[in-house]
Amino acid sequence: MNVRALWIVGTWEFRRYFKWKEQLVGLVLLLAGAFSSFYLVKWVEGREVSEVALGVVGESGVEGSLEAARFVLHRESDAESARAKVQSGELEGWIAAEGSGAFALETLREVPWRGRLEEALSAGVQPERLSALGVDAPAFAALLAPVPLEVRLLDPKARTRSRADKVAALLAVFVVLGGVVTGNAYLMMGITGEKQLRVTEQVLAAISPQTWIDGKVLGLAAMTLTSLTLYTAGGILALLAGRLVGFVVPLPASAADPVLLLGLLAIALLGFGFWFSFFAAIAATIDDPNHSARGIWMLLPGLPLAAAFGVFRDPESTAAVVLGLLPPTAPAVLPVRLVLGAAGPLEVLAAAALLVLAILALRRAAGRVFALGIEMRGKEPTWGEMYRALRRSRS
Repeated sequence: MNVRALWIVGTWEFRRYFKWKEQLVGLVLLLAGAFSSFYLVKWVEGREVSEVALGVVGESGVEGSLEAARFVLHRESDAESARAKVQSGELEGWIAAEGSGAFALETLREVPWRGRLEEALSAGVQPERLSALGVDAPAFAALLAPVPLEVRLLDPKARTRSRADKVAALLAVFVVLGGVVTGNAYLMMGITGEKQLRVTEQVLAAISPQTWIDGKVLGLAAMTLTSLTLYTAGGILALLAGRLVGFVVPLPASAADPVLLLGLLAIALLGFGFWFSFFAAIAATIDDPNHSARGIWMLLPGLPLAAAFGVFRDPESTAAVVLGLLPPTAPAVLPVRLVLGAAGPLEVLAAAALLVLAILALRRAAGRVFALGIEMRGKEPTWGEMYRALRRSRS
């Protein structure tokens, strides 16, 4: 392998698509959008919990629960005066009891505090309803209380994971596969575009097809990983900065486990390598991506997501163990099993070894198929031609 030529091709592909200014502008826009979202959410929440001037006509019997829910009550003599104050803006609405525990509300338009009002009214009429049924409040609360359940894990290595851990595992899978799809789009453009312009033959006069395809995979993978790292760091900074305005997102416990994070990182990087090598081989067979039916193969990275969702139900099933080891599904399934505490270091090593072997095989196949595709003009190699080219490479 010509390492110098590989470095030249890889760095050229990286600089071809990665623009620092554009990345920094995108990062600034991400942070600005996050801050805007935080303040918008806080503004909406503040509107929902702020004090509301509410008119009351007649006896409602729920005044205490309404005041506890931050409704400022104004006694009105009749509906006409209450309606006039609502129309003038002095009141935000008015209610009246209609009998049998029902109420009527009048406002100018839809209001954000309607749900809060319904909860307060329900809490206010609940004692009367319980009394009619002959049930007191303590007995009703005891009836609805959840059954106490203490969970004891006999396996000392077993770990319980919070909802934040599960969400983090799923987000990690989406980030990895999303990055693969984005990077493969660049990989498709880089390989097929040069084949259509017939400029690749000039480069192959200086380097081998294998070095050329390896450089493309390494350069575009590095570009995608750098972009993902920047945006992931930006997302983390946005979440941390959100705490300054009171927007607190619970951090998963797995974020403090360096061994777990190292395993996740290793599987993610090898997953990138696997899918990039796979799509390099597919792109090498395509002459014109606008008319080729082989573009449907680009949807394959989405299939392991279904397996990842299934692992959440039973991460220690035989199917979960097998899918966590196989190269196509390991980058999506194994991170979930790791976060849920169902996989250990040996499984990570086994999955990593299989991914490395698969990457080496796909890399070799991509180089051979790429060399075959360069020799053809105006057509794509058939599956039989590709199979014969791969067999010749072994002999």
